[in-house]
Amino acid sequence: MACITSFNRVILFSSNVGVISLCRHALEPAYSIEIVNEIGVSLALFPCVILIDAAAGEYAFDEVSKKISSHIPPLFLVSLSTQHQIDSFFQKYCIPFPCDLDLLRHLVEQRMALLTDIKLLPDRNRIQGISNVDVPGFEELVGKSKEIVSVKRQLEVVSSKDLTILLLGESGTGKSLAAGLIHKYSYRRNNNYVQVDMATIPEGLAESELFGSVPGAYTGAVKRSGRFAKADGGTLFMDEIAETSVSIQAKLLGILETGSFCSVGSDTEHHIDVRFICATNADLLFLSKKGKFREDLYYRIADYTIIFPPLRDRRSDIKEISEKILKAKAKILSEGALEMLMQYDWPGNVRQLKSCLRRACILAKSQIIQPENIRF
Repeated sequence: MACITSFNRVILFSSNVGVISLCRHALEPAYSIEIVNEIGVSLALFPCVILIDAAAGEYAFDEVSKKISSHIPPLFLVSLSTQHQIDSFFQKYCIPFPCDLDLLRHLVEQRMALLTDIKLLPDRNRIQGISNVDVPGFEELVGKSKEIVSVKRQLEVVSSKDLTILLLGESGTGKSLAAGLIHKYSYRRNNNYVQVDMATIPEGLAESELFGSVPGAYTGAVKRSGRFAKADGGTLFMDEIAETSVSIQAKLLGILETGSFCSVGSDTEHHIDVRFICATNADLLFLSKKGKFREDLYYRIADYTIIFPPLRDRRSDIKEISEKILKAKAKILSEGALEMLMQYDWPGNVRQLKSCLRRACILAKSQIIQPENIRF
């Protein structure tokens, strides 16, 4: 369902994985979902719809509404068993939860429509001041646009929680970098971080690469540890998860459910404690309908989903990203060259921008990169 207003920001106050997952499933990608743990007056500075998981704490509804200080009251997600305990005045702001996903989308859409009232728009300078605040520790994901700052805030929240994370987005948007940052700020940071790109592993070797093998398992097989064993106690990042075969998917589901696996050619079970982070640029639910990706595995790897915006949707970050890349080369962009970068759509996203600038540095005859040095 398309959003009927130019605003599409939804702030969800909840720490419940089930609530977060359901809301994201119902509202994304039409709406940008930001998860927060603390209700504060700063939320009122943004044109957004606020959802509050009433089960996350004991709230006096009138006090919370005043604290948020918004012209549009928040919507409270309330279980059917407790709804009768709420004052009748505030029941109109409550959504029986869990609820039909179409109902949730409809109610959020109604709230969004109210944001078109010019009286409800916050001061632009105050919004700019807050949206330009970077998230400490996540500056490697360069940019201060609201789109990438929202991603950084989500990374900050999930890093310390032992959830299975699914990173979605086009190739080159920073998913691999983000996976490393999640591990860096997790309690597993002192243990191994193991990355595997499933698109680069031949199907016939995938099982031994992931699970290891024992001598005699197949012709030329030797004893080797797989990626799972190497990641024990730490984090396993499986990039391009959509490229795994259905048979491997079944084994992955079993490991996620039981925490154990067998090496190729062995009946001995190995028990592991691994945090999984997966990434893909594919629509896994679409693939599941085609029989190419297990739907039960999708829901198992998506305790929390983070969607990475393409570079064309956060053009305001292009200048900062370019300056950081060129700083190491002692180069700067001319105004004309920067204008060319800003107007291009970047189908390869940040990865393509880096390649473009490396090429420009070679072609530039001086410290200043000119438009004729830009080759897309």
